Amino acid sequence: MKKRNSYFDALRGIAILMVVAIHTYKYSESNSELAIRQLLNCAVPFFFAISAFYTYRKTFSNFKDIVAFWKHQISKVYIPTLIWGIPFLLYDLYSSRFSLNSLVKLFFCGYGVFYFIAVIIQFYLLLPFLHYLKCEKKSVVISCIISFLYVSIITYYNIVQGVKLPLILYAGCCLLWGMFFVLGCFLSSANRSFSVILSLIIMVLGYLLSFFESIYLLSNFNAGVGIKASSFLFSFGIISLLFSLRFENFYLSHMSHYTKWLEYIGRISFIIYLIHFYFSHFMVAKIPYFSDGWACRSIFVFMTTIILFWLIKKVVPQKLYYYLGIYD
Repeated sequence: MKKRNSYFDALRGIAILMVVAIHTYKYSESNSELAIRQLLNCAVPFFFAISAFYTYRKTFSNFKDIVAFWKHQISKVYIPTLIWGIPFLLYDLYSSRFSLNSLVKLFFCGYGVFYFIAVIIQFYLLLPFLHYLKCEKKSVVISCIISFLYVSIITYYNIVQGVKLPLILYAGCCLLWGMFFVLGCFLSSANRSFSVILSLIIMVLGYLLSFFESIYLLSNFNAGVGIKASSFLFSFGIISLLFSLRFENFYLSHMSHYTKWLEYIGRISFIIYLIHFYFSHFMVAKIPYFSDGWACRSIFVFMTTIILFWLIKKVVPQKLYYYLGIYD
C-alpha cells in the first residue's frame, strides 16, 4: 500500500475548509469580507489539480486497463453522490416540486453542489486521452486559453446579461475547469523544483484583479463573487506555487508535526463535501443566531458536518463506508 503524502492531505484539508466557508458566505457590503472571499476561489481548482496530480500517474497498457480505471474511479465518486442526492429528491417530493427534472438532477449530479462530481467524472473519462497527448507546457497553455474563453463567456451571459443558468450547466462542464486538471497532470510528471517567483506574481496579480472585478460586478450586476477569469488566474498562480517542491519540503520538514488535524480533514474531505451542504443550505438559513456571522456560520456547518460523520461511522457497518464516500 502506497504511503500517503501528508502535504497533499493538508492541501485537501485547507481546500475543504474553504469550500465550507464559500457555501456559508452571504453577499456583504464589507470589502474586508469580500477580500477574504476572493482568497477562497481557489478551493475547487485545488481539488481538480490534486486529483489530476495523482490519477495522471496511472498507467494504461491496453483498453482493459482504461475500463478498469473508469469503473473504479467513477463508481467511487458517483455512487456516494447518488446516495447523498436522495434526500434532495425526497425534499422535492415533500415540497411538491418533484418532477422528471428531479430525477435528471439526481442522476446527472444536479443537486446541491454536486456539479463537481459531474466534472471530475468527465476528467476521468478524458484522462487516457490526456495520457496519449501528454500533458506538457503546450497542453497547459491550450487548456488555459479554452478555460479563460469559457469562463469569460459564462460570466458575460450569466452575470452581465442576467441569464441565470442552473449551476450544473455553467459550472458542470470540464472545459471550464480544464486548465486546473491539465496543470495538475503536468505538475505530476514535471520537475517541481522550479522558481516560484512567476507563480507568486501571477497569484498576486490574479488576486488583485479578482477583488476589483468583484467590486465592479457586484456594483453593477449584484453578482460576481465566485467564478470569473481573474479568479482563475489567481487559482493558477497559487496552485503552481503550492505544488512546488519548495513548499512541499518546507511543510514536511517544519509544519507536518503540528497539522495532523488538517491532514485528517483532508483525508475525509470527500464525505465532508458530500454532506456539508445540507447544513449550509437547509439549516443555517433557519437559525437566526447565525444569520449575520460568516465565521459562526462556517464553524457551525463544519462542526455539525463532522459530528454527523462521526455518528455515521458509529452506526453504519464498515462495509457500507464505500457507498457513502468514507475513505479515511
